[in-house]
Amino acid sequence: MAWKDRLENIQFTITTGDGKQYTPLWKDGEKSKDFNIAKFDFINVEGSLIERRTPQGAKFPLVFWFQGDDNIEQSNEFETSANDNRLWTVEHPFYGTIKGQPTNLKRNDKNYAVTEITVEFWESINEDYPNTNISIVDEVQSKVDVLNTNYIASYIENAKPETSDINSLKESTTLSASKFTPDDDNFTDYTNTVSTALKSLDSLITDTESSISNVQQVVSIPSKFLNTVSKNVNSYINAFNELLTTIGNVNSKLFFEGQGASILGGMCVSSINGADDYITRSDIEEINILIINTYNIYLNTLDANQVDIYNVDNTWIPNPDIQIQLLDLITFTSNNLFSLSFNARQERIIELESDSNLIILTHRFLGLDANDENIEIFRNINQIKNDELFKIEKGRLIKYFV
Repeated sequence: MAWKDRLENIQFTITTGDGKQYTPLWKDGEKSKDFNIAKFDFINVEGSLIERRTPQGAKFPLVFWFQGDDNIEQSNEFETSANDNRLWTVEHPFYGTIKGQPTNLKRNDKNYAVTEITVEFWESINEDYPNTNISIVDEVQSKVDVLNTNYIASYIENAKPETSDINSLKESTTLSASKFTPDDDNFTDYTNTVSTALKSLDSLITDTESSISNVQQVVSIPSKFLNTVSKNVNSYINAFNELLTTIGNVNSKLFFEGQGASILGGMCVSSINGADDYITRSDIEEINILIINTYNIYLNTLDANQVDIYNVDNTWIPNPDIQIQLLDLITFTSNNLFSLSFNARQERIIELESDSNLIILTHRFLGLDANDENIEIFRNINQIKNDELFKIEKGRLIKYFV
């Protein structure tokens, strides 16, 4: 069907979770979609194997308007319907029928007879996936444990550590450890873990297994720190960035592949263990994106450091078993975060119609409580600094959640 025919014959319609239908004016947008992929290279086989699994849900920025004398009433009714957490169905002239969930909703009433609504919309499967009969926390941890075990076995089998590698790994371990901030309950244990790892590296050549196992724990244990998900995940990203600087000889590439996989595993465990930290769907999406982006950098780095088999002294390719297990872990975690986001709150954004202050706005959007916890939450999500505590000016964009 030609695009003109689509515009004439297909009406833009949103059916919200409560079954109500809305047919506002709409604006053309864009669609993005990521695929779950992995790249593998094999000895004596020219080229690479790209394994593309099922695509992730697509994202659709939706922009539409309610207009007329009753635009305020229409918009209020739509917001009430949007609070229902069941799937939306959108009939779109360009993209057909799509089902999914809004991650945030922004409302703009500055044009009197027109209300503009902007929605970040995620496409979703309609079944209850992933399998809710299993413990997601336990499953992620199990996958990480298997991955770490295979990393250690791969290093023992393939690395030929030399004296120069000892200082290199000590420096890398020290830098990685410095990126993590243990909570008070874990401070002493983690300090001991780092000390044990550094000491055991003195025996890297004679007792490789113990040395690498202890070093691996330096990046594995922080996933259990009682910090926020965001703090733990960003600590892992900082440790990963330090690890990127250590790549040189074949031994260091083996170490990067395994230790990098363990860092990604720690990010996955942190993201799932700290599910109670998430406030809005956007919070979950942000962590999901950080994990996927770090994974993509990891894959690109592996690819850039491969050396073909004809260079006998320096030949190196990633371990297929580790890469398949890591892909499975990343995909499983990402899909579960995606599913988890649909039970989280929606983010709403409005533009202040008049000057206000922190207490009045907290009361309006979150409600006040005896311990003033909502005031602190509201201040943090809107990044309200000292100069705005007593006066938040008209036109300021304000976030809240429902």
